[in-house]
Amino acid sequence: MSTDWSGYVLLLVVSLALVVSGGKRQPGIGILFALAAIGLLAWGKGLRLASFGIYPLTDMLRTVLLGLLSGVMISLVGNLLIEPLANRLTNSTIDLGLFDPLRGNLKLLLVALVGVWLTVPLIEELIFRGYLMMQLEAILGDSHAARLLNLVYTSLIFGLAHWYQGKSGALSTGLLGTLLGLLMICSGFNLWLPMLAHGFIDTLGLILIYLNADRILKVKWSDRLWKRRSRDEVN
Repeated sequence: MSTDWSGYVLLLVVSLALVVSGGKRQPGIGILFALAAIGLLAWGKGLRLASFGIYPLTDMLRTVLLGLLSGVMISLVGNLLIEPLANRLTNSTIDLGLFDPLRGNLKLLLVALVGVWLTVPLIEELIFRGYLMMQLEAILGDSHAARLLNLVYTSLIFGLAHWYQGKSGALSTGLLGTLLGLLMICSGFNLWLPMLAHGFIDTLGLILIYLNADRILKVKWSDRLWKRRSRDEVN
């Protein structure tokens, strides 16, 4: 990707749009703006899909299985560790009220799953990992320090763009974004793995909400975990 001043400015403007729209609880506006900007960049610079980390799949089954495994592992870490930690640190809970109609509604769940796979993994990963991370890689280089800064920056923007989920949601999403960013780096900046992992994470999340298991996890795991830690701290 080009690293001229227009590239720097575009990266900052896209980042700002994502953060502001997330803070105003209108994330769709930031997403649409980012997609338009990326589209214009690709058209103006003649960029190909490889510029965003999208390469031809040489082993689809292996890639899908790795994506599934990564998604399940990140989902478990998110539900059992990251979310309770975020709730504790922010003294709040993730605001998932937007998804309450899914609870017990199988038809709506199926519609949501189709919608998720057609949009969220592709669009969010294209913006946050495919564009932001790839652009920063071109600007900062591939040293360990540069990639650490890349990971911190993109994860911060990813979390703030989800501020509509509340403080805890923004923090937990940012931490999950760090794991997806690490997956992007470890895969050699191949966007397929983060996209697939993200899709499976959201799939498991929606199923948990449908079963009301997300609330059960909070009661059975999160609350007991932190109550136990609080007792240990007192002792």
